[in-house]
Amino acid sequence: MNTTQLLIIFFITSILQKIEQAESSAAFCTKSSHHYPHYPLITRQHRRNTAPASIFLSTTEKDDCQSAAVAKEGNCVPLETPTCPDRRRLLSSVALGATTASTLPVTSSQSQLSPASSCRCCCRLYNSAMLLPPAANALVEMTPPSPDLVKTYDRPRNAGVDNFFSYSMSVGMEDYESKARPYKTRLFQKLFRSLAGNARGDYLPVVLEVGMGTFPNAPYYSEALQYNSELKGLDILSVDPNDSMFDYAKDSAKTSGLLSLSTDISLRNVHGVAEALPFPDGSVDAIIGTLTLCSVTSQERALSEIRRVLKPQTGQFLFWEHVLSEDDAGLALRQRVLSPIQTIVADGCHLNRRTGATIQNAGFAGGVEMEYLNLDVSDIIGPTVFGIATA
Repeated sequence: MNTTQLLIIFFITSILQKIEQAESSAAFCTKSSHHYPHYPLITRQHRRNTAPASIFLSTTEKDDCQSAAVAKEGNCVPLETPTCPDRRRLLSSVALGATTASTLPVTSSQSQLSPASSCRCCCRLYNSAMLLPPAANALVEMTPPSPDLVKTYDRPRNAGVDNFFSYSMSVGMEDYESKARPYKTRLFQKLFRSLAGNARGDYLPVVLEVGMGTFPNAPYYSEALQYNSELKGLDILSVDPNDSMFDYAKDSAKTSGLLSLSTDISLRNVHGVAEALPFPDGSVDAIIGTLTLCSVTSQERALSEIRRVLKPQTGQFLFWEHVLSEDDAGLALRQRVLSPIQTIVADGCHLNRRTGATIQNAGFAGGVEMEYLNLDVSDIIGPTVFGIATA
């Protein structure tokens, strides 16, 4: 993507932001004096031959209603904190197929809310199939992250800009992914060979993609499952702050053949940020981040969270990141100059980060294997580091 294209996207993004602000001013839901960024635990689980299901679980004390219809009706419902631990246990029970959604307690005010509304200020379950599909053997339980971390890092987002950026990523990265494919193929093969070597019985490795986006990595999962017979399936999790990405991710999974394989595949999406991952300590076999650390608010905090949720000693972090040029002073200068614009037009993406050094200094006890290359794409995102770090 060249500079002219970036400026065009910047212009369109600015227009979308003004439209969104005008619309949101017409539908405002009164909230407390402190702003709590929304953090629903949005889980969308997709398995072969089953209807998709969704779980929405809010963990904030209050939130502003995002839906004009709900705001006008005055249906912004405060979170019923005392009941949420029980609801989380029930949700886990539903995910395991032991309980139907109809047994979940719902207040009369909550029952008035349409599942289509996006008011996220109450504890609710939406499930069109009434009974969630059977869970994968390795279905990891999700846990709400620290409210302080959520407040700091999961900031309010513009839905119009998110939709536009998601579409742009779905249609504008073909050349980049084509150039990256030989290197990424080798990298993913190495990771999945390791997962296959550690596979035991019917256990399904848990793989978390931080910033999955439109899921351009889906073909590598399909190839791994086809060429590593020891893998009986995968429990694939996506964490992304842009909720509009997951529809494109599902399309990528289907196009790659991932969801039509004979193996057991679970694909779930959770709204969240890398700095506040909603998973227990030591619960994930592998974490994948490709073009993710360029846009997080704090790389150090994100890497700390990645280390926390990886299984000790065996957990692996696969990374692929564009970085500040290490061998071209002129290019590095252009990257520094253009980085402020890039952060606006590309959802916080920075061109001037030395991500490789940050990963090396993040404290991965098992070491970091890393390579540097100049990918044959637009020069400002050409310098790249990639590799695998072990917890």
